[in-house]
Amino acid sequence: MKFETSTRLYEKILMVGAALTPAITIWYLSTFSATPPLRFENHGFHELFIAIAVAISGFVSYVSWRSYSTSGEVFLRWLTVGFLAFTLIYAPHGILTRTADHNIWLFLLFGPVSRLAILGCLVFGLTQYGSPPEDPLAISNTGFWRRVVGACVVVNVAVVMLAYSPIASSPWVPISLESGAVILCVTAIAVMAWRQIQSPLMIVYAIALAIFAQAAIAFILAKPWNHMWWLAHVIFAGGFLVLSWGVARALLTTRSFTNAYSQEQLMRSLEQEKALTEAANLELWSSQTHLKSVLDHLEELVFVRTAELAASKDAAEAASRAKSVFLANMSHELRTPMNGIMGMTDLALRRATDPQQIDWLNKSQGAAKRLRDVINDILDIADIESDRLTLDEEDFSLAQTIGGAMQMEDTLARAKGLSLSWHIDPALPDLLRGDAVRLRQILLHFTGNAIKFSERGKITIRASVAEEDSHSVLLKIEVADQGIGISPEQQAGLFHAFTQVDGSTTRKYGGTGLGLTISRRIARLMGGDAGVTSQEGSGSTFWVTVRLRRAATVRPVATMETGAPAHAALAAHMPEAVAESVPAPDPERARQVLEQLATPLASFDTVAGNIFESNRQLLLATHGTTAMQLGRQMAAFDYPGALATVRGLLGQAPEKQCGMHMDKQTEP
Repeated sequence: MKFETSTRLYEKILMVGAALTPAITIWYLSTFSATPPLRFENHGFHELFIAIAVAISGFVSYVSWRSYSTSGEVFLRWLTVGFLAFTLIYAPHGILTRTADHNIWLFLLFGPVSRLAILGCLVFGLTQYGSPPEDPLAISNTGFWRRVVGACVVVNVAVVMLAYSPIASSPWVPISLESGAVILCVTAIAVMAWRQIQSPLMIVYAIALAIFAQAAIAFILAKPWNHMWWLAHVIFAGGFLVLSWGVARALLTTRSFTNAYSQEQLMRSLEQEKALTEAANLELWSSQTHLKSVLDHLEELVFVRTAELAASKDAAEAASRAKSVFLANMSHELRTPMNGIMGMTDLALRRATDPQQIDWLNKSQGAAKRLRDVINDILDIADIESDRLTLDEEDFSLAQTIGGAMQMEDTLARAKGLSLSWHIDPALPDLLRGDAVRLRQILLHFTGNAIKFSERGKITIRASVAEEDSHSVLLKIEVADQGIGISPEQQAGLFHAFTQVDGSTTRKYGGTGLGLTISRRIARLMGGDAGVTSQEGSGSTFWVTVRLRRAATVRPVATMETGAPAHAALAAHMPEAVAESVPAPDPERARQVLEQLATPLASFDTVAGNIFESNRQLLLATHGTTAMQLGRQMAAFDYPGALATVRGLLGQAPEKQCGMHMDKQTEP
C-alpha cells in the first residue's frame, strides 16, 4: 500500500513537471539569449501554420459538438463554444499577417484576443461542470449557436477598431490581454483543485490550462518575430494539442468529460467485476448441481409415475375390454329371454278378452320394447368397443331399405300428427352392396330422434350421392325435422355415449343417448361419418355418409321342385360341405321359432332379422322354398310380407295389412 502511494505521488510530480516544462525554456531564453535577440520574420511560414491551427481548431470544434449532441453535457457545450470562438477570431490573425508592415496592431491584436476568448469559455464551462444533461436540440432551437457566431463577428470588428485607435500602440493593451489570460488559467486550476476534480480528462484539461498560462507569460516577454515570440506560439500550440487530444478521447470513449475513467480505475473496476463474476459463477455452479440433483430425482419420480400410469392404463383397458367382451357375450343371454317375454306377451294379447288385462299386457309389451331397445343399444356399444361388430356384405335395394325403415316409423309419426316423406336422388343406383341392416339401424335412430323431438311439421329423409367412382358410392342420407333444434353449445355434446342435449330432455323424452353414438361409429366403420346442422327453435338436420360398393351380378336362384322333401331339396342345392351341416327337420321347434318371430315382425322390429338368422338353417330344413322366400323378404325388409309368410306357415289367417301412409317421392 505504501509503495502504491509513493508511485501515485511520483505520477503527479511527473504531470506537474510536464505542465511546467515550457517555463524552463522561457526562463532560458529570457536570461541567456543573445543580445540583441535573433529575428525570424517570414510571413509565408506564419500564414501556413496559422491556417493549420485554424483547420485543427475547426475540426476539434466539430468533434466537441458531436460529443455534446450525444451526451448533452453542459461543460462540453462551452468547450465547443471556446474552440469555435478561437477559430473565428484567430483566422483574421493569419489573414492579416501581411498588414504587419503598415499596421502591426491590426496583425498582433487578433492573437491575444482569440486566446482570451477560448480561455474565457473554458473557465466559464468549468463553472458548469457536473450540471445535469440538457437537450442539445432545444438549445439549438433557441438560436444559441447563431448568437455565438454573431458575438465572434462583433469581437472581430472591435479588434479592428481598437487597432486603428490611438491606444493601440500602448504596451498595456497586449499586456492586459495576456495578463487576463494568465489570471483565467490560474483561477480555473484553483477551482479544479478546490472542487477536487480528478477525472482523467479533466487532469488533461488542467495541464492544458497550465500550458496556456505559460504561453501568455511568454507572449508578455516576447516581441514580434524574436525567438521568445515563436516559442510562445509553440507553447500555446502544445497546450492546444493536449486539450484537443482530450476532446478526441471524450468522443471515442464516453462522449463526456465528466464520465471518464483512468486506467487505474478501470483495472480496479475490472477486478471487482471479475470477483463478482467468479462469485456468480460459483453460485451458478452450486445451483446447477442442486438442479441436476433435483432433475435426477424428478426423472426417477417421472419414470416411476409413468410406470404406474402405464400399469393403471393397461388395467383400465383390460377391465374395459373384459366389460365389453362380457356384454358382447351376454347378447344372446339377454336378447333371447327378452324376445321370449315379448313373444309370450303377444300370444297372451291375442287370447286376452278382459279390457283391463289387455291394457296391462300392452303396457308390459311397451315396457319390454323400451327395455329391449336399451339392451340393444348397450350391446351394440359393447360390440363396437370390443371390435366384435362385423359388417355384412350383401346386395340390397336402397329403396326397399329406406322404405322398410320408414314403414316402421310411420305409425308413430302419424300418432304425433307428423308428416313423413323421403326422397332418393335418381343418380343413385337402386342395388348396392353393403350392410343394409346397419344402414337401416342408423336410419331408425335418426328418424326416431326426429319424431321424438318434434311436435309439429314434417320429417324429410333425403338420399343423395356425396361422391362416387366406378367401384363404390359414398351415400349421404339426411333426416330433417322441424323440432326443438339444438344450440351450438349443446351440439358439442352430441354423438357422445350416454349424453343428450341436456338433462331435461332425458326426463321429458327418455332414451339412453346411445343412438347417435352408435350411428356415428357404424358410419365410420362403413367408411363415412355422421353429423348435424341445427338452429335452436328451428329444427335439425342429421346426416350420415357411408361407403357402399356397387352391386355385383346376382345369379338367379335355382328352382326347387315343390314336390321334393324340404330337407332333401335344400341339401341338393347346397355345397357338400354345407349340406352336411344342415339340421334335420324339426316342425315343433320351427313352429316355436316362427311364433317368436311373429311378434317383432308385427312391430317392424329389427330384432326379427337376428331371430331369423339364428334359425335360418332350421327353417330352411323344415319349410324349404317357403323359408327361402321368407329369407328374401327379411333381406328386403318386407316385414308385412314376411309376417304374412310366417302366419301362413303357422296356419293362421293373414290379417289385413294397412297400406303405408306415405308416398315415395323421388327427386326429378
